[in-house]
Amino acid sequence: MKELKMICSAVEKMGIEGKKVAMATVVAVKGSAYRRPGARMVVSEDGESFGMIGGGCFDADIKETALEVIETGIPKLRLYDMADDHVWGLGLGCNGSVYVLVESLTVELGEELLDKLGQCIANRTGLTIEHLFSRPLDFKFDEEHNQISIQRVYQEINSGTDLISQLGDHHLFVESIESAPRLLIFGAGHDVVPVVELASRAGFDVTVVDQRSVFLNNDRFPRAENFIHAHPEEYDTKINLFTNDYALFMSHRIDIDAQAFQYCSQYPLKYFGFLGPKRRAQKIIKEMIQIDEVTLNSIQNRIFAPIGLDLGAETAEEVAHSIVSELLAIKNGRNPIFLREKEGNIHDESREDSHTITQISNDNQHQKRRATDSFVCML
Repeated sequence: MKELKMICSAVEKMGIEGKKVAMATVVAVKGSAYRRPGARMVVSEDGESFGMIGGGCFDADIKETALEVIETGIPKLRLYDMADDHVWGLGLGCNGSVYVLVESLTVELGEELLDKLGQCIANRTGLTIEHLFSRPLDFKFDEEHNQISIQRVYQEINSGTDLISQLGDHHLFVESIESAPRLLIFGAGHDVVPVVELASRAGFDVTVVDQRSVFLNNDRFPRAENFIHAHPEEYDTKINLFTNDYALFMSHRIDIDAQAFQYCSQYPLKYFGFLGPKRRAQKIIKEMIQIDEVTLNSIQNRIFAPIGLDLGAETAEEVAHSIVSELLAIKNGRNPIFLREKEGNIHDESREDSHTITQISNDNQHQKRRATDSFVCML
């Protein structure tokens, strides 16, 4: 996740300035809360902070706790019950409880965590972390005994070790740090600019592909991760596709969109999105490239034409919101509805009880596969 990279960058900057640092991590949530498990913030010894985990509800208290932990080196597990206005006096109505681990990054355990996160980001590999606490995450207040000990197990994702099977232990918090999804956009026109901006802010690593090199620069697309200058006949040599990439065809040239889709359809991408009316995409698929029935059947449910959710969008910026909203829905496995019409909790508690997924930029962990291979979804 881009946020994790920013957190680590903030810690590095504080370290260069000679400051000791503590990290606060949400490790369990019951009910409604501003952030979910895996969210982090860091605090330096002079009170400087980066990130937010309480939405202003208890971040000031976290800072005070962080300063204590920096001085003692002993981690603390704090429980915040936001339903208790007698304690916080905020009247926010969140009605949730949140466990926050606060630990020093200048002791051996914290240095190891920071080092593992840094390696994960630098090497662009996935990582699963087991955090085993000396006391249970049972949402029972015991502020007199909030000092704890921690043991950690680090394992590369897809190593074959089954960590999730141990989650019946309430002393345990498991998080998986995975790659951010990569979005390839074929086209570099005016309407692509807000899509790149919004998709990047939503956590996608965006690559812009176009045959016009003059449009492929950070002045035009400041939040793009990568640019590929390629004509359609060069796609096979210049573009490496990975399992679960997302592709948008927005060149405004039907011949280029057709060739881009023909190349992408050979791989098990998670999303194929066509800008323009449905009949245009049908012409590309059924008439121009005449994709074979077996391949079409294997990817039909991942073809979106036209792209976007029905938000009544008109301008390029509005259309970009529509497109990125759809991308998020696909990535998170959601069928978009008004939240007021959703029964139960906003967040999927069953998923969060199993483990937390954090995403960072990572292109290299995915292997190149043809569409005939099994289609593997990222959680």
